[in-house]
Amino acid sequence: MVYHVTIDGMKEQHTKHVTYKIAYHFVWCPKYRKQILQGDVATFVESEIKRLCAENGWEVGALNIQEDHVHLFLSAPPAIAPSLIANTLKGITARQVFKQYPEVK
Repeated sequence: MVYHVTIDGMKEQHTKHVTYKIAYHFVWCPKYRKQILQGDVATFVESEIKRLCAENGWEVGALNIQEDHVHLFLSAPPAIAPSLIANTLKGITARQVFKQYPEVK
């Protein structure tokens, strides 16, 4: 895996009282691991994840979208729970994909 290289490339971040370098590795699959993340859908999912991360101030280290799962490596402030990050990314991305590509559902 090349994720250790990404950790070295990520910079320390600062808040008012904290200096941190936290990296989370998220992996998730579509329901029943269907191979739907191809072509336009994969491009849309990638752009949506990057948009959400930019909106929330999360730094994307690596993003890899394969046909049946997504690997995301990101850094976020320590005050934000990893479960909240996963729920935000998965939920909003799924709703947008179903709205944009109803045949996927």
